[in-house]
Amino acid sequence: MGLIETLKSAGVGTVSGRDARVEFIVVGPQDAVAADGARRPAVVRPGSPMVSCMMVTNGDREVIRHALECYRRQTYENRELVVVTHPDGLDRVQALAVQSGAPNITVHSVGRDMTLGDCRNLAVARSRGDIVMQWDDDDLYDPLRVAVAVELLTQSPAAAVMLARVLVWWPQRRLAAISERRVWEGSIAVWRDHASPYPSLARGEDTVAVDALTCTRITATYDAPLLYVYTVHERNTWDTEHFQEIFERAQILIQGDQYAELMRLMSVRLPVVEYAADLSPTPQLASPGYVHGPA
Repeated sequence: MGLIETLKSAGVGTVSGRDARVEFIVVGPQDAVAADGARRPAVVRPGSPMVSCMMVTNGDREVIRHALECYRRQTYENRELVVVTHPDGLDRVQALAVQSGAPNITVHSVGRDMTLGDCRNLAVARSRGDIVMQWDDDDLYDPLRVAVAVELLTQSPAAAVMLARVLVWWPQRRLAAISERRVWEGSIAVWRDHASPYPSLARGEDTVAVDALTCTRITATYDAPLLYVYTVHERNTWDTEHFQEIFERAQILIQGDQYAELMRLMSVRLPVVEYAADLSPTPQLASPGYVHGPA
């Protein structure tokens, strides 16, 4: 069976054009109530809300430049990227932001004593958007990633939306997977007024924040796994065993000829070739910089 047939058999549609077909599922525990006894819907604002994408990074060039490129390719215009890094990485991150050619990027420096949760809270505090969403520095995002999240938030009572499945990619092992169905907290997009603060943790902070949110607000999941590529490499926050468990629970494993076909499909929309080359241990495979036309 070819890749497209395999994806279709699992209910995964490919992404094309301006529209992404998604399955929209409102979720939330029955005890998710406000003080007045009712779950709180989000306030839907008219017009085109501003979206703040929030990135926390050490400034690793081999990963961050591809997340910046994905941000640059977004079809949704009214957006900003708020980047938080440590002093040692400040100049490097600022240079990469300029080189990316992407609009509306601000870079902020924090001390190394701040946890990942602290840094995410700072990014929210420095942002200007009506909607805030995570933009992890080592993952990849389809050009429709922001636009689809905005459409769902503005056309539903949900305070936040998250993906039910993601594409997990392990380029150094030439392996990919369509994940199990669950709430993927790293894919969150939430109305700013309803965002839960992150706890001061070095990892797992987004799970705690999302759990708190779903206890008091109406949230939703949607099924469009090709919008988000959760990337595995040697410098992730979590260890190798964590990602091996994700692959063991995945609905579909993609390898061999199907993996090569997936890379061809994704390379039309995402910088997978460049990213894989940067992660390769073979020096001659190092990828060139992106070439951008006039803004």
